[in-house]
Formats: sequence, C-alpha cells, structure tokens
Amino acid sequence: MITTPLRTGVAGKVMIVGVYLGTVGALSPTDVGVVDFWGLANPVGARFTFPTLKPGHSKPLGNAWLLADYAEPGAPLDPAGNFMLRGDVTAPQVAAARHALGCGDLAEIQRSTREPLSFKRFWDNLTGAWHRSQVTVPPDPFEAERTFCGRP
Repeated sequence: MITTPLRTGVAGKVMIVGVYLGTVGALSPTDVGVVDFWGLANPVGARFTFPTLKPGHSKPLGNAWLLADYAEPGAPLDPAGNFMLRGDVTAPQVAAARHALGCGDLAEIQRSTREPLSFKRFWDNLTGAWHRSQVTVPPDPFEAERTFCGRP
C-alpha cells in the first residue's frame, strides 16, 4: 500500500489502485477514484512497450508512474530520497515520470483524456486520434523522459 497526499487537480479525494477494476469500482464510493493497475484502461499504461504474448492485461503501471501522476509533488521522502512507504521507488524515478507526463505526445495523451470535452477538445481528439494510437511509451521513466522530453 502507498499512502501519499494527492496532487492538486485529482478528481477524487482518494485514489485506489485496482487490480480487478469492475470489482474495485463497484465497491468504491463515488468520490473515490480507481486507477487501473494493469494499464488496459490507463492512457499511459496502455501504451507501454512490454514484450508480451498477451494483449492488454500484461502492462502493469509501476509505482513511479502512479506517484508521478497522482501524488502531490514534494510528497514526504526519507533521508535517502525514497518515498517513505515504498523503498522500491526513488524520487528521481518519480521526477522523470512526472516530467515525461508533461512533454510532447505524452502530455497530449493526458490532455485528450482529462480535459473537459469542449468543441475544440472534441475536434482535437478526433483529428489527433490516429497519431495518438501510434504512440508507444517506454515503461522505464528515464527512457520515457528522454523519448518525450528530449532530455539526455
């Protein structure tokens, strides 16, 4: 379990990472957001480039991506720079994933699924759908940062 303050702008007051989305969604109150662990319903995770024989359910989101997307920047870290509740996630990994989420095609994918649906957003989604369907995301936050932000 990871417990951390949510970033400003997250729709729910609590986010739950769901392995079985239907069950978790049905059991969760309406003010609780559910995040798809397996990546099938996540606009970033669905584009991960894992070598796999099975489509869909084999692209798990890592904790770095989850924290980058939902945790408040500046969430509590231990003296070694790790998130206090999970030593397998470091601050540089989360920073790289957060930076990648704000760059290039990855930022547009985030906007296409999260912005309010205005006529302009509808048109941008319609005309950009083919291009966005071709975008792939490296699961490694550092590689994704290099890919989308051009950072060496």
